[in-house]
Amino acid sequence: MDVTEEGGALGYTAYANLDFARSVVRHFVALVGFERDDLAILDIGSGTGDSARAILETLSSLDHWKGVVSLLEPDTESLRIAENNLAGQPVLTHRGSAENCFSFSEQSFDVSIWSNGIHYLESQASLMTALRAIRHATRRKFVAWSTFFKEAYCGKTTRFAGLWVAKAYELLGVNRTERVRSNNLQVRGQADYEAAFREAGFSRVRSALQIFELGPEVYRGIAMFQDYAERALPAMPGRPDLTIEKRSRALVEAVEPIYHLLGASTLPRYWLYMEAEP
Repeated sequence: MDVTEEGGALGYTAYANLDFARSVVRHFVALVGFERDDLAILDIGSGTGDSARAILETLSSLDHWKGVVSLLEPDTESLRIAENNLAGQPVLTHRGSAENCFSFSEQSFDVSIWSNGIHYLESQASLMTALRAIRHATRRKFVAWSTFFKEAYCGKTTRFAGLWVAKAYELLGVNRTERVRSNNLQVRGQADYEAAFREAGFSRVRSALQIFELGPEVYRGIAMFQDYAERALPAMPGRPDLTIEKRSRALVEAVEPIYHLLGASTLPRYWLYMEAEP
């Protein structure tokens, strides 16, 4: 789905195309510490190829690097876009999920990377299945980062989250008795992820919090991501008129008033960076 100017819930594109989103990916890719002998890279949940592009830019700066980046993504349309975006680059695309990341190729990978997607494994069983599969497929290092975890909110952002959703409901004309509790992805904390990595058999596990300042345009972009909008403002029984497009638009329109209410031009938010050896 494409983004329209009305701000409907139309996929990940609106956020991914922001300079901020791309700068975050470049920041974390720079932390990976690629080596010239890292010739096989796995990009898990690669989407439309933004993280792969940053990976390739970093690897191209290494003398005589002649490797390949494999993109693993469950969505066929995203893979098609990635292939177009990365035409002529040393990439291979595979349709699949983290849980079966070792089944599509006989080779293993020097470095496996999961850019802002590990939080989608909401059950502990699915997380452990994926981590064990990734460890099996990785030779040197696994790296992941996420902004959906228990400690993500800090400072005024803690207030912003609740006020933002409440304002969106107000714009939709939804009274308190009709409102449905948000279904967020912040089910694990930093310590939970470290413990899961170790339980899956990884060694030398380490993690670090990285703080970024988010302007209102970032949250407007996030609000146009269908999955996020559906979780922040779930469908309401008896209100079929409030389509996901309308709910997304309300979230977009609610951003600026809440920034103004809080007297903020930016709001802080943590990302969690994790790395481990198999």
